[in-house]
Amino acid sequence: MNDILIACEILCSIFMAVILVALQSTAIKSNAGTRYFYYCVLSNALGLIIDALSYLLEGKTVNDILLTIVTALAYILSNLCIVFFSLYLISIIREKRQNSFRHTWIIMAVSLIDILIILTGTITGNLFTIENNVCVYGPWSSYTGVLPSLGLVFLLYVLFKNSKDLGKRYTVTLTSFMVSPLLTVVLAILYPNVDFSFVASAISCEIIFIFIQNDIIAEYRMHEKVLNKYSYTDTLTGLGNRRTFEDAIVRSKDHSMLGVIFCDLNELKYTNDHFGHEAGDNYIKRFADILRNVIRNTGEICRISGDEFVTIIYDIEPDEFNEISASLADEINNNNRMAAMGKAHGLNMKALELIHQAEQDMYLDKSKYYMETGKNRRN
Repeated sequence: MNDILIACEILCSIFMAVILVALQSTAIKSNAGTRYFYYCVLSNALGLIIDALSYLLEGKTVNDILLTIVTALAYILSNLCIVFFSLYLISIIREKRQNSFRHTWIIMAVSLIDILIILTGTITGNLFTIENNVCVYGPWSSYTGVLPSLGLVFLLYVLFKNSKDLGKRYTVTLTSFMVSPLLTVVLAILYPNVDFSFVASAISCEIIFIFIQNDIIAEYRMHEKVLNKYSYTDTLTGLGNRRTFEDAIVRSKDHSMLGVIFCDLNELKYTNDHFGHEAGDNYIKRFADILRNVIRNTGEICRISGDEFVTIIYDIEPDEFNEISASLADEINNNNRMAAMGKAHGLNMKALELIHQAEQDMYLDKSKYYMETGKNRRN
């Protein structure tokens, strides 16, 4: 039976290692529930390894102190596993409804008492002793599972009390962690010197990872994707922002032919001062729509400041670039010359050089606008 248990514990520890790697890759610090589940799995994985090691060392010529420490650690890790699971359970509940962590203090107190009993029993020999490199269980060994079992029963009560908020799927899945170790008590009656609790907890962790943590990870990744999208998007216009612009410059190094269009709104300050900032925002959004409609998916359109827009187009031939530029110029003229425009195209040129050329061309167009309209640039 010991050989079967050792094989099961080694196999489960491998699965636990896979889960730990998967959880680590999801930036566990950003989610309290996932972080507690990570530590629960970690303590369970260590428990599996330590417990398997204790059985492997029995009967071998090893230091009695080493075997004592390993055996005691196996007892202690089972309590840590329960504590971290209780924190995980309460975190899951708190995501569904407001709830305090007071229940975990009860579990912590029960686990602390049990750990003190384990340490006392180990030192006094009432829990177990090592005789001829074999672990001989003492009178307290029959009671070591009582307090952890009571803690699991209490967690089961907390779980069912909040089952409506958690839903049937979460409730059934989380129940497996409490029920599986309790079922090992039956096995302990049949095989008093063999403890399957770590294996049962490991199986429960695998079930939870499949049915709950996968949902949490998927939700986190979706949230991260949305945040990432907004970090690269100008909130007013929906175009790329300064960060997108800087990335576009970096990506331009992989393209030999580039086209750049630099636009600066005319009279935005006048619009803000005389009609209010809401009108100014509408003015900006209107021009953003013009850029979007003309350039479409051809290039990376970015709003780099309040009234400045830069478009970088990769791998575009001169004729096509001139056609797009001409279409944009026509749209601008049809909308009361609402922006000044400059352009630059080059082969094997740096994006920043083309941007500078397009900007200078834009300033010429802006000067031309004020000369032809007779408007005061400062006003």
